[in-house]
Amino acid sequence: MRFIWFIGLLFLPLYAAADLTFALIPKAANTPFFNQVKAGCEQAAKELGITCLFIGPKQFDIRQQNMLIEELIEQKQVDGIALSVSGSSFLAERSMQRAMTAKVPVVTFDSDFAEAELQRFPNLRHAYIGTDNYAFGAALAQQVLKDRPNGGSLCVISGHELSPNMQSRIDGLRDTLQGLSRQSNNSPRLQALNWTENSRCPLYSRDDIPRSMTLLQHALQTHREAPHKLDTLVALGAWPQFDANGYRAIVKEYLPEILSKDILLVIGDTLPQQLTLLEEGLAHSNVGQNAFEMGRLALHSLYKISQGDAYQPIVHTPLTLCIPGNTDRCTR
Repeated sequence: MRFIWFIGLLFLPLYAAADLTFALIPKAANTPFFNQVKAGCEQAAKELGITCLFIGPKQFDIRQQNMLIEELIEQKQVDGIALSVSGSSFLAERSMQRAMTAKVPVVTFDSDFAEAELQRFPNLRHAYIGTDNYAFGAALAQQVLKDRPNGGSLCVISGHELSPNMQSRIDGLRDTLQGLSRQSNNSPRLQALNWTENSRCPLYSRDDIPRSMTLLQHALQTHREAPHKLDTLVALGAWPQFDANGYRAIVKEYLPEILSKDILLVIGDTLPQQLTLLEEGLAHSNVGQNAFEMGRLALHSLYKISQGDAYQPIVHTPLTLCIPGNTDRCTR
């Protein structure tokens, strides 16, 4: 295998009860979020007496993720795959066809295949384990509405434009801000009389931390120059806060606007460094996921499938809400 492109972790339990190896493949292995998924994978390996192979591209790269999956299947290294989907149609038409032919069971976590691919290929995956991403976007919107009940001008920082889970979060965010019930996929840009969406947004970080911080700086500067064009900034994930010191240095320049809520900052995820920033008053709220349980339950699901046991096709992990003042208990 050409490991030069990938970061991998092989976790071997002390007492292997079965000769099973399951691969857990994130979009990008070099992020704090997926490190928590890895920890859940390791815990499940201990609980079940199996082997967890945590391996993925160093950075978001659809082709590299696809190549890795194909190599694992070709070399018969794994008995099942848990996958955070980077590009739905690309993977469904390529590596997933090999998985189905080889009868390698696949579950998804964090990011599922788009509904279009699930309709085209009914046996594409056995189960999805993770956040209800539409509900995640809706929860972000509910936090926004607490401080913007009369509307505003929105900008979104997203991940990759091809990631199905990011589009679901945008759909939930837009629908909820406009008071709409759950709509079909790819909700249109905000059209309510009291909400507008900045013409340059969404801004796509492509899961790249330095790029996300540049986008954050750009959005805050846009607000300062033209507040009516952008007064609400929502990040769908933790990217601009992964580097806490870098984030701190950027937003402190805009502290008066943040404290007065002239610019509203609502951020996805609740990693430890994010909660510190929240308590410092450098954001207004964070909506979090349970990455550890995604990794743990994904492996449990694969194990049940391999044993012919009953399993749940959809397992939604819980969301958490953190605001200044509850950061010591909001993720419990």
